[in-house]
Amino acid sequence: MRRCLGCASALLLSLTVAGCSLEREDDARGPVPSTSAATVDGEGSLRIEHAAEPQLFRAGDGLLLLAARTTDDGPRGPVLAATLDGDAWSAPEEISTPGTTTSPPRAAFNDAGAGVAVWTELTAGDDAMEAPVRTVARVRGTDGAWSDAQVLRGISYVNDVQVNAAGDVAVLGLSDEGAPILALGSAAGSWTTSDLDWYAETRIALDEHGGVHAIATSTERGGGGAVTTHYLPPGGVWTAPEAVDAEGVSTEGSQIVALPGGGEAIVIGTVSPNWQSTFDTQFYWTTAYEVRQRASRDEPFAEVWAKDGATQLQTRVVGGAVEVAWLGLADSKQVAGAEGPVTAPTTEVLTTARLGGDEQVLAQTEVEQENDDSRGGIALAPGSGCGARSWVWRPFAVDGVPAALAVRAGDLEATYPVVGAPLAPGLSGALACAGGDRPWVARVDDAVRAGSEETDDVRVTDATVVVAALR
Repeated sequence: MRRCLGCASALLLSLTVAGCSLEREDDARGPVPSTSAATVDGEGSLRIEHAAEPQLFRAGDGLLLLAARTTDDGPRGPVLAATLDGDAWSAPEEISTPGTTTSPPRAAFNDAGAGVAVWTELTAGDDAMEAPVRTVARVRGTDGAWSDAQVLRGISYVNDVQVNAAGDVAVLGLSDEGAPILALGSAAGSWTTSDLDWYAETRIALDEHGGVHAIATSTERGGGGAVTTHYLPPGGVWTAPEAVDAEGVSTEGSQIVALPGGGEAIVIGTVSPNWQSTFDTQFYWTTAYEVRQRASRDEPFAEVWAKDGATQLQTRVVGGAVEVAWLGLADSKQVAGAEGPVTAPTTEVLTTARLGGDEQVLAQTEVEQENDDSRGGIALAPGSGCGARSWVWRPFAVDGVPAALAVRAGDLEATYPVVGAPLAPGLSGALACAGGDRPWVARVDDAVRAGSEETDDVRVTDATVVVAALR
């Protein structure tokens, strides 16, 4: 796995496989049409041809599916949305602007199905290197209606998307110059945007009242850094930054979670003295994590969890409890000629736990690493709106061949092998529960890919999205 230095290691992970070179593959099915068929079988399973990048969310007693149409350049076609009501799927609807090239959407929805989908658009024929990128958002209400598309002023890159139980939405983005910009929206489709007055890797959370909690991480070449928290009350102004005392802050950003009743939990990535964490002593990736928590912003943070050797971590709040899932290093070996700690893993273990509860191992991946950035990894995401502990993940082998998609929802579990040409790196699957107790899986099938790892443009040029209940 190639490290994304300076990027947060949370939420869905974008992995680039090393050691694999691909020539363009011809699709025997011919050119991909601008529209595609969608079929529903007798058990309620949905198939959408010429689509990829599925995302699945609970929407009350039903489901909401987002996907992107595939093109020769990858999943760059219109953004699609479909809903499950009972056992009936709606026909996929194109929710992006007709005639535009889009990015796959970033999205967040609450269990009632209210939230926001955000993507970038270019008008057909625009030069992608010269034309201004438009970041577009559409808000969805609990009634399933989408607001009109809204261009988010100044945002060229989307870093974070959040929603709360009331349906308030927030988008954190960056300008072309790297300045952070916050956009706040409502179910009515109205938006306000504001420039933040700090330059640092930032993540946000929304509380139940619409207040914005932020954590900012700044690091320096050669190691060292600082972490601060910030708060924007509803209708107010940002509080003064609050410094968080943390040693060995890593290059990758921190995370923040808003807890019921005004509390906060923060995640800080640090550099462990026991594991190799740099190749050049200039940038240091995370090799340990700690979670701190407080019941209100008037109290100091207290450490509630720490793990040495953890390289990726995700958090979420389930029933008021903080749940973490992490990828940890194991089975060490010595690395000849490495800078800093010379201990490297031969195994990475994917584990989940609710803080204060038992740990649950989901998967293990073998690692082959000497003094480069080639290793296995796992892309992971939680199930949306599921009453039981639910996860979907996809391990990646070190030789660049992706492994099957795996899911677990309570006592139910399944593995879905890759069908068609191996997929480009990424999760390529999602899990959500209709009504909180009926899990469904969205996945990619019949994949065709093209491009070259050497030029970093491996992409899916055609695929089929399949959504079915987990049994």
